[in-house]
Amino acid sequence: AHPGGARDSGACRAVAMWRHLAPLAAVAVAFSPSRDYSRSARTTFARSASVAEEASPIKLLSLDCTGTLFTLSASIGTLYHRGITRGLASEFDDVAIPSAAEIDARFGAAFKQVESRWPNFGADDDIEAFAWFEAVARAALAGTPLAADGAAFDAAFAAVWELFASAEAYATFEDARRLLAWARSERPGLQVCAISNVHEVYRDAVLPRLGLAEYLDFGLYSRVEGVAKPDRALFDRAAARAGVDPSEVLHVGDHPIKDAAGARDAGCRALLLDRAGTLAPPDGVESISSLDDVRRWLEASSP
Repeated sequence: AHPGGARDSGACRAVAMWRHLAPLAAVAVAFSPSRDYSRSARTTFARSASVAEEASPIKLLSLDCTGTLFTLSASIGTLYHRGITRGLASEFDDVAIPSAAEIDARFGAAFKQVESRWPNFGADDDIEAFAWFEAVARAALAGTPLAADGAAFDAAFAAVWELFASAEAYATFEDARRLLAWARSERPGLQVCAISNVHEVYRDAVLPRLGLAEYLDFGLYSRVEGVAKPDRALFDRAAARAGVDPSEVLHVGDHPIKDAAGARDAGCRALLLDRAGTLAPPDGVESISSLDDVRRWLEASSP
């Protein structure tokens, strides 16, 4: 069953138009600028180097996407408001649009509501990603004039969908570009992959449009794989695809449980990316403040 209720012909056309993509939306997270490489970090990497003498060399570097390689270019409400405005511009300019602040205030609860009913973007429930995020949008906009006008809502959501499949919605961290370029040019034997709780739009649209796909050997995306971090299956599959042992994998991400603990429990080595300095790493995992520290960690850990 369609989570947003019966569609009219306009919605059907929207699905047909966009079904080859996967939508992107996530609760916006604000990051502070990366901190400098500190003396404490150097001490940590020195300890890592001594441990590496007995550990397997890193042969696969896996990276989370949102929050690690890039972030949203504006708040979720701002991006939704921008997309809705574009979608209504030609035929529905008389329909009132909720403010960006109002959408920001509603979006988190709407996302959690749909996620609790259909986990992992509907992967296990035979629900199209378009329909999944349409349900989120309907919940976030419930009670507004826009939600009450079926044709206007369909036009607005189609434009939001398109926006989140474009590079416009994201901002790549400069340290991500530096790390990926270094790994490709200076570490030819090091494979690099993405492991992220997202859907196929990252693989098909966003990563290529941000110019990051060229640095990745492959990617594992939770909706495509049917399993999400911190389940060790994603990390096991990454190691298997690269032809390496989990102990030869270094995973870097910004979530203490989904990334750091998940990778650690799968037998991989892990670094928790804490750009704002506010996260507590799980036992056995080091924190870093910048992806520049990953390069230093790898250099210090090299035999």
